[in-house]
Amino acid sequence: MSSSTVLRELQRDFEAKSNDLSKLQKGMYFFIYMHSKMVYNLSDIAKNHQVRKKYTIQLGENELVLKELDILNEDANVYKLIGPVLVKQDLAEANANVRKRIEYILAELKRLDGNLQDLEEKQNSKKEADKTIWNPILEKIERRLAKWKRLYLSKGGRVTLIKSTLFNLPSYFLSLFPIPTSAANRIEKLQWNFLWGGIGYEPKFHLVKWATVCISIALGGLGIRKVRLFNEALLGKWLWRFGMERAALWRQVIVVKYGCGWGSWCTRPTNGPYGVGLWKNISRGWPSFSRHILYDIGDGSRVKFWQDCWCGETSLAVCYPKLFRFCRDQEVNVAEIMKFDNRTLFRDVSFFRGVHAWELEVLAGFMDTIYGASMRGFGEDKMCWRSDREKGFMVKDYYNLLVGSNDD
Repeated sequence: MSSSTVLRELQRDFEAKSNDLSKLQKGMYFFIYMHSKMVYNLSDIAKNHQVRKKYTIQLGENELVLKELDILNEDANVYKLIGPVLVKQDLAEANANVRKRIEYILAELKRLDGNLQDLEEKQNSKKEADKTIWNPILEKIERRLAKWKRLYLSKGGRVTLIKSTLFNLPSYFLSLFPIPTSAANRIEKLQWNFLWGGIGYEPKFHLVKWATVCISIALGGLGIRKVRLFNEALLGKWLWRFGMERAALWRQVIVVKYGCGWGSWCTRPTNGPYGVGLWKNISRGWPSFSRHILYDIGDGSRVKFWQDCWCGETSLAVCYPKLFRFCRDQEVNVAEIMKFDNRTLFRDVSFFRGVHAWELEVLAGFMDTIYGASMRGFGEDKMCWRSDREKGFMVKDYYNLLVGSNDD
């Protein structure tokens, strides 16, 4: 019988004899047994003997001892009784080592169990908070629909009501709180059913899928907004205001609590397990929002030379990846590279190595790009909206960008 077969036999009998332990404790006890093998080499036994399932396991507090083991000699066909597997001289040491391992693992399991309970409580409290915020809105929408369903409305009238009244009910909350998926799906389901004339449990066929209904009118849809994307667009307004209104009191309060990221365009990432502030959820949209941002260079101290978009529609790191790979400082700002001396612009870009002959064309294009960029050389750097530098950020514009990226 192979050693793996012996271990499987021991495992099955151990599980049968340890019903007084939980599944997790039982697995940990047996893992410790197999790892240490109780200073007894089972593989040597398995080479010349067959193990009979006649042994006892004594379970004590934080203790596992294999007491007796019967072995059948295949050649002589006689039973031979092997004494305690753990010999006396090693028994105390082996039990001490096992006890230490068990105590450590049990302590870690207890700590993990406490962390899981805390996490579950936080998730439950968050769900309750979401219900407290969004349930009244859902109930208000349903009450409004209950009045309208008695009216004989055309499809055009239903679309107008959805856009003008029904969707405006949660707009204030959508501009402050990230909406849960369940609440967003519920609102869209109510709108969809109302559009096709079915409210409550009335069965109505939906002739067009909801994704098509939400397409803009210019592309053949009805122009009804998707709730979650519109929520993200509304929250993006706060990200824009944070970067633009540096002297605002509300911004200063947020900076004191969360701190500023590089350039002070947004706060540092807030990934901690604690805190339920509004800004913690709003700031998570910055990676998506920042892709639609350009920078107007003043003195260049708040804009990264390689990684921010300041001299074109994309960053220099994306336009010239080869040069970016062997530049000396990939985090350098514009002010350290582009310098004015007597109203003359100088550049100070340094690389790890010289430029090869086949890279001269790329370097020439790089120089044309940075010298062709407009920069004042003084004053503050400013954030610009990529789609419209003059008007700046607009919720409608950002929503359309999100719809386009979501469709892709």
